[in-house]
Amino acid sequence: MNTRTSSLLAVLVVLPLLAACGGNAIKDARPVAVATPASAVNPFKLPGQPGARQVFALPLSDTGRLEARATWEGTRRLAIIVYRQGVAGYYARQEGADGQATLDWLIPPEAIQESQTHDWRVAVVNLDREPAQGRLTIAFQPSNGGNSASIKP
Repeated sequence: MNTRTSSLLAVLVVLPLLAACGGNAIKDARPVAVATPASAVNPFKLPGQPGARQVFALPLSDTGRLEARATWEGTRRLAIIVYRQGVAGYYARQEGADGQATLDWLIPPEAIQESQTHDWRVAVVNLDREPAQGRLTIAFQPSNGGNSASIKP
């Protein structure tokens, strides 16, 4: 395995963040561990408070299809949110209950043109008063048919 490949498997650097949704400080931000092809499986653990979130850095530099799928035990309501650091609002959001939520977003060219690679975030947000833990799987397929080179540390 060469250095570039191993760096794709490495955990990305976490930057101090403020949540784009609700303005709460993020307590437990984690980076996305990138695997080949452009996908990552990340554990999450959320306290039992509405709005509690875990944030993962997502370095995007190309248009394409982003799929984020959260799975967890129980009937808690969670949301997956894609946003850019420092920009109010979000680009995509999907709520789920009964142990799963899947966000499927076609990233438009204008979203990439107006951003920096390191701006992007995916958050798993607790919408209930019960704690939740599970896994967030993030997959990206560039429009140009490329591979994991589009997600890089």
